[in-house]
Amino acid sequence: MSDPDAKTTDAAAEAALYVVAALQMAFKPGAVRNTMLDVAEQLLSDRIKWGDEFELTPGPDDRNCIGTAFKQLMGIGVLTRMEQHRRSKREGQKGRLVWKYRLASEPLARCFMARNGRTPHTKGQPELPL
Repeated sequence: MSDPDAKTTDAAAEAALYVVAALQMAFKPGAVRNTMLDVAEQLLSDRIKWGDEFELTPGPDDRNCIGTAFKQLMGIGVLTRMEQHRRSKREGQKGRLVWKYRLASEPLARCFMARNGRTPHTKGQPELPL
């Protein structure tokens, strides 16, 4: 049996997060978009990453946009959160809970990056033409 109070609490939390995300998109669209592009670019090269393995460098006033960027990418189908989670191993993260993410759609990720003027970079040696 499910707890009706838990559903009400979840709905209230989702509504509050939606308001926060809407404000961030309205007043910090560049920070959210750039974080989304960084995440998409890194997933194109690695396909699967833990949340604390992403190299994101938002400004000190824009760190709160990271969650919104992930939520937006999941909403448009570029990435998906896997069921695996663990405590963060990154220095200074105080053992926070991190999830594992997977690239959900390479064509969507490439289209999103192209429409926003970013070219994906590959790690290692690029393929040579035949």
